[in-house]
Amino acid sequence: MAKNRILLVDDDPRILKSLKPALVKKGYEVTTAESGADAIGFLNKATFDLVITDLVMENIDGFQVLKTVKDLEKETMVMIMTGYGELKMAIDCLRLGADEYMLKPFEPEDLFFRLDKCFEKLEAKKKLQQAEESLKESEKRYRFLAESMADVVWTLDLEFKTTYVSPSIEKILGFTPEERKMQTLEEMITPDSVQRILEIFGEEFQRDKKQDTDKDRYLTVETEYYHAKGHTVWLENSVKAIRDEEGAIIGIYGSSRDITSRKQAEEALRESEKRFRSIVENAEAGYFFVDKEGIIREVNDAWVRMYKYTSADEIIGKHFLAVQKGEDLAKAKEYVSGLLHGDSNCSTGDFERQCKNGSIGYHTISAGSVLQSGEVVGIEGFIIDTTERKHVEQEREKLIGELKEAIDNIKILEGMLPICASCKKIRDDKGYWNHIESYIEKHTDALFSHGICPECAEQLYGDTKWYKKRHPEEKP
Repeated sequence: MAKNRILLVDDDPRILKSLKPALVKKGYEVTTAESGADAIGFLNKATFDLVITDLVMENIDGFQVLKTVKDLEKETMVMIMTGYGELKMAIDCLRLGADEYMLKPFEPEDLFFRLDKCFEKLEAKKKLQQAEESLKESEKRYRFLAESMADVVWTLDLEFKTTYVSPSIEKILGFTPEERKMQTLEEMITPDSVQRILEIFGEEFQRDKKQDTDKDRYLTVETEYYHAKGHTVWLENSVKAIRDEEGAIIGIYGSSRDITSRKQAEEALRESEKRFRSIVENAEAGYFFVDKEGIIREVNDAWVRMYKYTSADEIIGKHFLAVQKGEDLAKAKEYVSGLLHGDSNCSTGDFERQCKNGSIGYHTISAGSVLQSGEVVGIEGFIIDTTERKHVEQEREKLIGELKEAIDNIKILEGMLPICASCKKIRDDKGYWNHIESYIEKHTDALFSHGICPECAEQLYGDTKWYKKRHPEEKP
């Protein structure tokens, strides 16, 4: 605990010398000043809890020290030391704000007694100031709440007539408190809400008759109210019974909060979910949802058809690996694990699938993590059947392979071939001359059958009788 700080002021050094040790021994932190000027200098540099000053001093007296203290720090207490002849002046000092005075000469015990009183007074003043500040802060907060409170506070009698309603009703529903008190329940809320309110309170009144029922219970009821401008507003009501001294219900107390925006958001969400569900159910792509344990929880009709099942019930509740082909098991595990851990690189992939009838299909998958309250609870996505495309690709690869094999078996003649201009023999790379037929047969897969063209036949046999006989039209 910090020590109380005292500034001791007197132009008589003997007073200072005798009092300071006694005060220090009592646990105070003491600073001494031998004149009023020195005291004012200390006051301008530091803060003290108590100033003990002589009244009559040369140049700057106790009055000026007192005035300086109160100008600089009103909470600092001042004790005046004075002789008998100066009692009137000491009283004047009290009127000017001094907290205590001591008549010289005095015994140390008297001084300590008055010091205790001063510090008790100082402590009381501090506590009072803190209490006042707390009270002001509380008043400020409550004033703010009262002025800005959005909720409507109300009371009803057992006939559901309004006996009190806060002014905030006008901001929310457009009615003044006086107008509200004149309305019946049917004029306040929609028919559906009236029916629900009567059912709820009827059940609660019956429940209240049981011995073990909590008499201080609250009910939360969402109700659709009429606005003064004709539209409706949804309010959430927190309701409690008003009871007499014997515990009998004599009325209803409640507070209402506008939840129209929330209800509209909920309705928009329902519509969005309805549209999404329609898209999923009518999509040609297969939809699925797998929980974080790997269990299939939902599939659409397209998924069922792709996997050759007759209904979704056959697969719901089974592990997703049950529909994976053996070679793809490790790949599928890695894919699903990545999505469950938020790996965006795993959003798409190509897989083989094991259909119910034993056939193998192919598909492309696009999926993502499903979050609830920031936590991954599973994955969902769509699969697009690529089986036909895969088969086409396989056939194409097979054809390309066959073509490559055929091309590899073809022998090709290329480059400059030396050929005799007279006999048409071809010289090979070893220098030998070969008949053209044997050379081509040796270096390609071509085969020859021999015949004779019309020009050569005419040149060789044109003058023979048998040729002329077979070709009479060719001669003039």
